Amino acid sequence: MATPQLATILMIHLVGFSLFAALNPSIEISNFSKNLNQLLALDNFSQIKTIGFQNHFESFAVVFTLISLGISLLISIFYRSKTEIKRNKKSNPQENDSAISNLHQTFSKKLEENGYSVSANNSGIVTTIRGLKGKYGNIGSILFHSSLVIILLGIAVSKYASFDGVLALTEGQTFNPSNDRFLKVQSGKYYQHPEEDFTFKLLKVEPSYKVNGATTLASIIENVKEKNTNIPVYINNGYTVEGLTLHQGDKTGFSPFIHISNENGKIITEGYTRLASSSRNGQSVHSDYLEFENGSLRFEFELLPDASFRDGKYISRTDEPKSPMLRVVVLKDKNVLTDTYVPAGGFVKAGKYEIAFGELRRWSEFTLSDDPGLSVILFGVAFALIGLVLRLISVKKEIIINLYSINESITFDIMGTTEKFHTSFEIELSVMRTDLENVLRKFPKLVVTEEQILEEA
Repeated sequence: MATPQLATILMIHLVGFSLFAALNPSIEISNFSKNLNQLLALDNFSQIKTIGFQNHFESFAVVFTLISLGISLLISIFYRSKTEIKRNKKSNPQENDSAISNLHQTFSKKLEENGYSVSANNSGIVTTIRGLKGKYGNIGSILFHSSLVIILLGIAVSKYASFDGVLALTEGQTFNPSNDRFLKVQSGKYYQHPEEDFTFKLLKVEPSYKVNGATTLASIIENVKEKNTNIPVYINNGYTVEGLTLHQGDKTGFSPFIHISNENGKIITEGYTRLASSSRNGQSVHSDYLEFENGSLRFEFELLPDASFRDGKYISRTDEPKSPMLRVVVLKDKNVLTDTYVPAGGFVKAGKYEIAFGELRRWSEFTLSDDPGLSVILFGVAFALIGLVLRLISVKKEIIINLYSINESITFDIMGTTEKFHTSFEIELSVMRTDLENVLRKFPKLVVTEEQILEEA
């Protein structure tokens, strides 16, 4: 079976199996079959992604299909390469007739002078001279199709041998991948964590870090073990240690130090509380809440980094922590005990509770990843780009000249094909035809009349 048809059948199999697996409860595919009842109870199809539909791609059958597709592409590459090599190794014509031999050499030289690689074949009364230009285009095609296999391999490596964890740190906080918890973790089936641990510390969050004349969100960290400090981490500039790379996330906010105690002085909670950041009417909002006693006691917080009292209410002029003010709302059994603003260093009492607002720090989100497949994918992408460039700059052209020797007459016809730039190629072919006719006139005893040559052309 031809490889394009095989590749098409494999792709149809992949899509078909995916749909079949999603609807058949007897197929054990990751955790999808466990949630089939949820699928049948969904109100709309868009909710499918919330119950793990994508996880069925971990099944053996789908992976086998992807591998088969890669093998199909490899066979296609080998077949294409073999065809081109065989074409360029055809034998030279039998030189039984000295005139034909001389014409063959002369015509071949003309093609070579125009940048064509020449091959020829003799079949008795017809000698075929074939000129081919743009062979780098074939190399480009091979590189491009090879890159698809490389990228598929990289995707497989990323899926089964990578690690990706999301974490959030407040300034001054340390993190150890082995001991501390991630907010979210995704680890490949065959991933092995590095044996040697490391700890890093967030020193400072810079929302407007200067890089080559531009500003970006960055974090200044310290490698505690190596005592390597003041390391900037920003978008597209991660920090790698022990095979793991720390990347700057796109989320940041404020962490006020909050102390809550009861009337007996017992501390209910104390520490830096990361406030979620959102947008409201074009303004940044930093707010969150804490719940205790099974949800009956609730503390709500909203931070104004640069507070100012205007028109009977507090607003934040900027998002810089110049004059921070913390709004505190305390609810007991849904009854509001207090709703007031507390400056940094101040406190407020609400019933039998005391809430103190200490200093203010920033927090930032990070991702810690180890993806060996990424370098393979990037290598495949580079291969694809090189292949595309070669394919674009190298236009494939072919000119075929047939020499006919009948009795004592010699004539020829010339034809050609090109992928693009057809008008310029027609001009090139016309010039080539004229040159070859001039060559034939040097053999007056063997050439038919000019009218017959043009008629045959």
